Amino acid sequence: AGGKTGILLVGSEFPDEDGDILLRITYTIEIDTPLLPTMSWLVEEEIHQKPYLGHKEDGKGDGNPEDIYVYVTDNREVYHVNRNCTHLVLKIRPGTKQEAVAEGYHSCEYCGKDAGDVVLICPEGRAYHARSTCRGLRRTVHRIKKSEAVGLPPCSRCGK
Repeated sequence: AGGKTGILLVGSEFPDEDGDILLRITYTIEIDTPLLPTMSWLVEEEIHQKPYLGHKEDGKGDGNPEDIYVYVTDNREVYHVNRNCTHLVLKIRPGTKQEAVAEGYHSCEYCGKDAGDVVLICPEGRAYHARSTCRGLRRTVHRIKKSEAVGLPPCSRCGK
């Protein structure tokens, strides 16, 4: 909604206290469909990223596989080798609660009790959601060196 002017970067930091780039993006998605009321929901995204400061001139590095970058979320259950892993980048579509239940989805433990007739469905997930701001849908992703992911197993989708 609002095109480029509808995208807000309020709260972003360049750099933050750790020297990273912190982007906080807020925007509203509106879908105008015939015979149904306009559907809209607020989307809030946040990403922490280390800034690119150049590369070693020799381009060789030290060859240590622990020096590669991986991605973790705040809950730090696994590490991801691909920033576009479907556990990190969720594809969300609107649907009806009846449709979601018929497809085997259950109510989200965080926001499901507030669900009306129109819900949000993530094809990779198991629950339907009432709000796009639900913490079950949010992903704050941090890029770290693999050596810092001690004790974390690789993601079952992208870390094989």
